[in-house]
Amino acid sequence: MDHKIGGFSPDLGLEVIARLDGVDTNLPAQRDTQLTGGPIRQWVGELFRPTTLDQALRQFIQPSVSDPSLLTPARFESLVRDSAQVLSELAARDQDPHLAAAGELLTRELELRDLLASYRALLMRA
Repeated sequence: MDHKIGGFSPDLGLEVIARLDGVDTNLPAQRDTQLTGGPIRQWVGELFRPTTLDQALRQFIQPSVSDPSLLTPARFESLVRDSAQVLSELAARDQDPHLAAAGELLTRELELRDLLASYRALLMRA
């Protein structure tokens, strides 16, 4: 790379694609490309593996657990109950219908969990 600024050589990104079945291909510089009105893609993987809307939504909602101990039943139960309480407080304070709907859904989920636990206990006693 010939470009140096005061001894500093900036990383200009990928310039050549090496192929096993042919000759190396030089990528055009951004200033040499014709703009189509869309955003310029900075990552080569976007060109070869386009992400569909369905994949993007799945990646967005996929949970990432930083603390594996959250998945233990007792800790998860207490976390969900605390979250339901905080969510209902936020919905009451902000008067947001979306937060209220989410809090109501979470409260119903907790009621169903309690009902399932009581049925399980009754079956175990029987």
